[in-house]
Amino acid sequence: MKTSRVAIHGAVGVVVAIMMAGCGSSGSGQAKASGPVEPSSTQVGRTQVRTVGADLEGVVSYKFADSSLGDEWLIIDVALTGQRAASIEVKQQDVSIRTPDGRRIPLPTQKEFIDAYPQLQSALRRAAIASEPLEATRGGKRPCDLNFLRLPGTGSTRDAIWVNQNELCVGMLAFPVAGGIQPGRWKLIIELEESSLEIPFDLGQ
Repeated sequence: MKTSRVAIHGAVGVVVAIMMAGCGSSGSGQAKASGPVEPSSTQVGRTQVRTVGADLEGVVSYKFADSSLGDEWLIIDVALTGQRAASIEVKQQDVSIRTPDGRRIPLPTQKEFIDAYPQLQSALRRAAIASEPLEATRGGKRPCDLNFLRLPGTGSTRDAIWVNQNELCVGMLAFPVAGGIQPGRWKLIIELEESSLEIPFDLGQ
């Protein structure tokens, strides 16, 4: 168990450390001034997708998930940043995954994650090894943890995080998938009070 904790913690640290100054296509203040932002998604790597929304911009790395068809847990790496100076609240309970057959699977609570941890240890260890640097949106952001889920003994979790255009929150998310991961289009969905961010990614293509 000690080896898996170190591997996961190290992988997340590497992801934060090598965030690259990217090709963010949306300015924060200007986008708001010119009217509502229509969400747009861009493939920024073979297994990474960036989506720009009205309030949030996010990147999903699904490299490990793409190699785990049939598994009963979907594990992805996620980076989130805000689109303006004012902080946006992202609640754990408002994060979910939509499966190719239209099911909506909420992000589990920390207790549910810990209860499943014994069966997840091997997958989490392999996910850490397969982890890739996330394509950043813009440089010079303060790193923060997307810590809705934590491995045992690696720190505390939060029910909500606050993110703005000066911060980049990075972390691993895991979702239980009854019947196993199937090929097709998946979506990470983050519901906010006035908007939502949906990041689509295709598995088994």
